[in-house]
Amino acid sequence: MMRKLSNKQEKAIAKDLGGSVIPNSGGLKTAANWKSDVNTDYEKIEAKITSKKRYTIKFKDLLLNRKYALLDRGKIPLFMFEFLGDRRYVITFCHEERAKEAFIYFESKASSFSVSVDDLYEWSCKGEPIVGIRIRDKSEGVDRHIVIEDYVSWKSYRDGELGEMIINTKALEKLIINNDN
Repeated sequence: MMRKLSNKQEKAIAKDLGGSVIPNSGGLKTAANWKSDVNTDYEKIEAKITSKKRYTIKFKDLLLNRKYALLDRGKIPLFMFEFLGDRRYVITFCHEERAKEAFIYFESKASSFSVSVDDLYEWSCKGEPIVGIRIRDKSEGVDRHIVIEDYVSWKSYRDGELGEMIINTKALEKLIINNDN
């Protein structure tokens, strides 16, 4: 049942963001571009869905997706999770200043963060981003910052400011290619 829901979720995300679903959630291939659940031209997305009222975000999963995204032509790593029949949330890596703008900000020495659907909804009414967390990337020996945002708010930003950056990047790529010829 959950696999069927997960497939449906991945297809919906791919359609909404103009991407494509990775077959078998990236389990068939070893190359970075075959990992995760959904790829767009600029993003690598890991998507999860749960029927429970709580979701545990495992920081190692975020860092692994970040690694695959960087190996896949420097894509933006995104981690999305959804409470069945409720809202979808997006986790992105960001600068420290952005994380500290969140309604709730903290530094975590733990390996995960568990959050309830009710808390996220309540906190989202008070500001975006909802949660900012400083986590430790032990493999590289550095701290990283993440934010949790409501999908609708995040997508509005993506389609606005980020969309303009993508369009400008594509125009620049076209200009470089034309000048090389």
